[in-house]
Amino acid sequence: MGRAVRELCFRKLTIEPGGIVPWHSHDDRPALIYVQQGEIVEYASNCIDPIVHKAGDLRPEVFGTSHWWKNLGKEAVILYVGDVRKDPHDHNM
Repeated sequence: MGRAVRELCFRKLTIEPGGIVPWHSHDDRPALIYVQQGEIVEYASNCIDPIVHKAGDLRPEVFGTSHWWKNLGKEAVILYVGDVRKDPHDHNM
C-alpha cells in the first residue's frame, strides 16, 4: 500500500487594484488564507453573495470550495497562503 505524499507550501500574494486570483478548486488542496493588508472579494460556488475579506481575516479553504477573488479597492491586497497539495505540478500553486 503506497503512502499519500503531500507538500506544504507557503506563499505571499500581492493583488493590485483590479487584480484577480483566478477560478480554482480546493477539492484536493486544502488551504488557509490570511489577509494581511487591504480588502478583497471572494466569489464562491457554494455562496450566492460575494464574500468580503478584510485585513486580519483568516479564511479556510476545503473540499467543496471552488472560487475566485478580486481586488475591487484602491490599494494592493496582501495575502499569505498556506496550501497542502498532492500534485507538485498543480498549476494553481
